[in-house]
Amino acid sequence: MSLEYDGAVLCLSMIGNTGAGRTCRKAACPCIQDLRILIDGSVLELFVNQGAIVMTSHFFPEDSRLTLYADGAFTENRLWDMNTRAIQSSETYDVTAIGELLIDYTPYGISEHGQTLFVQNPGGAPANVLAALSCLGRKTAFIGKVGQDLQGEFLIQTLNRYGIDTQGVRSDASVFTTLAFVSLQNGERSFAFARKPGADTCLQPEEVRDAAILSSKILHFGSLSLTDEPSRAATFHALRLAKEAGITISYDPNYRAPLWPDPETAVIHMRSVLPYVDIMKLSDEETTLLTGFTDPAAAANALLEQGISCVIVTLGAQGAYLATRDFCVTEPGFSSQVVDTTGAGDSFWGGILTKLCEINGQISLLTEASAHEFLTYANAVAACCVEKRGGIPAMPSPEEVQQKINSRPSETIH
Repeated sequence: MSLEYDGAVLCLSMIGNTGAGRTCRKAACPCIQDLRILIDGSVLELFVNQGAIVMTSHFFPEDSRLTLYADGAFTENRLWDMNTRAIQSSETYDVTAIGELLIDYTPYGISEHGQTLFVQNPGGAPANVLAALSCLGRKTAFIGKVGQDLQGEFLIQTLNRYGIDTQGVRSDASVFTTLAFVSLQNGERSFAFARKPGADTCLQPEEVRDAAILSSKILHFGSLSLTDEPSRAATFHALRLAKEAGITISYDPNYRAPLWPDPETAVIHMRSVLPYVDIMKLSDEETTLLTGFTDPAAAANALLEQGISCVIVTLGAQGAYLATRDFCVTEPGFSSQVVDTTGAGDSFWGGILTKLCEINGQISLLTEASAHEFLTYANAVAACCVEKRGGIPAMPSPEEVQQKINSRPSETIH
């Protein structure tokens, strides 16, 4: 690696046998007060002036040795107060998710004075998906932002407890952790948000942990990180990075009307990411929003024609529909004693991505027979989830899922 600085432009170059990575980065830099270098697997990040300038380069050397060269401007000005961390072998993940991490306050009875009681539940759709994956035995990492407050600390501790890597979670003292107040009627939810702004919308592109994305089989995201800047720019940064690296990109639109100015704005931004997406889930009520079609098959075909490899439409109690360019399949849901539908769709998607990880995230390896297995498994995960309260706390174990699958007569399982 070579660093050159002429008093105006900083140039980071990878020299020698760097494999397939881009070899040069340049940035305007009128002065250098401090410099920090982070090397994480095959990603090098250079932070100048406490992050005012961030430069990233991906490299793929044959061994773990990396030598730093610098021109005289650095040595003459004694700019060698560096915090350098080298990792010999990159940590890998099955799935990394970027997006919202928040508190779901769900009703829990009435106080002795007649006031509604709420339970503090960790949530946020991408985090819920990772919790499902982790409970099902997959290695995961989260990228997002919380407030530097009690709620944020609680969320980070929760992810850690579920085995989700939190190195990519940023804490910000200038904003509060996002809160969602959930109303439950007959097991169905409605939402009110404290998010003006919420910490999740304040993630900056330079705060995205690139190394986690590049060390994953799958990158997952939703549409709520698209509602505001700068989290929208951070999401697109992650998508471009994953796309360039050939990493499978998973998308769950997860439409929440209160968080958008109007449906027209939501449609524009929710559709804007489709060119990056490889596999996506949408509910039966989101088909019209994303495609203009109410019929699941027609909606799926419209998305497949836009280049998406696999589209899955959840059909509530009726199960789910999966379509690729080569085949389409439907699987019925499982019977459940519904307590709370919070996290049901996220748990379903955690089941789908768990099965996708079994084929290394390669959608091209999906067959019609395995598609039936994917849907059966995911339906069982969701059926287990809705029988408990909360989002993350309701995610089932592999044993619970298998027990649910075994409860169905074998002739109905493909």
